[in-house]
Amino acid sequence: MRDLFFILKEHKANFYKLYKLALYDFIAPLRDTYLGVIWIILNPLLQIGVYWFVFGLGIRNGRAVDGHPFLLWMLAGLVPWFYISSSISSATLSIYSKSSILTKMKFPTSIIPTCTITTQLLNSIPVILIMIIVYGFNGYKATIYYIQIPYYIISASLLLIGISLITSAVIMAVRDINRIVGTVLRFMFYLTPILWTTINLPPIALKIIRLNPFIYIIEGFRNTFLYNKWFFEDISFTIYYWAVTIIILLIGALVHMKLRNRFSDLI
Repeated sequence: MRDLFFILKEHKANFYKLYKLALYDFIAPLRDTYLGVIWIILNPLLQIGVYWFVFGLGIRNGRAVDGHPFLLWMLAGLVPWFYISSSISSATLSIYSKSSILTKMKFPTSIIPTCTITTQLLNSIPVILIMIIVYGFNGYKATIYYIQIPYYIISASLLLIGISLITSAVIMAVRDINRIVGTVLRFMFYLTPILWTTINLPPIALKIIRLNPFIYIIEGFRNTFLYNKWFFEDISFTIYYWAVTIIILLIGALVHMKLRNRFSDLI
């Protein structure tokens, strides 16, 4: 607990630095491009198009899910997953990629993964806005449930920070972690009901699948955009999610503090 409080204080003391670094990492890749911010949304849109063509048209023959068009059902799962997967992938390498800074000056290393996750959030905001527009064009008007979007973004971000504190620290000692993380993310993408439904799963398999905390975020987006449900309607899953998030944050803070004094030696 003491390690987590220290990291929280470090974040508070360096909040402006964190914000500026995240904003710079967001803007810098776009400066010398003609299309600018379009590049941020182009890759997700292309992936969405491919998944819709393969799974929506090819496998499902355009069949709806719970009365909702497959494209809209899939969007509510893919968009948060893009944020989750890109954040974990980039944040895992965040401290290692800033090694030149660590060897030259004293730097609050705990804010580096959070800075990377914030950059990925900035990248995700245009995609979320386009998603809202697509829903509007398909007759899904904005509802009061949309106020849950910041809640689910914050919920996902805190879990991602906890995970990244672990992976970004461990990778400094074990470089193979990056490959392991990439492999696990690929498995989780297909084991998480993003492109498929759980309707045919037996109860025991459904319980096992829902041990994955990211399903809470995926289902949360679908409940917000499609099913008009509040997050507290499934209070047991909400309690489980926050219990897992707090535990991972505590472990992440512990691992980070144990290894941070050795970062410069491990580069």
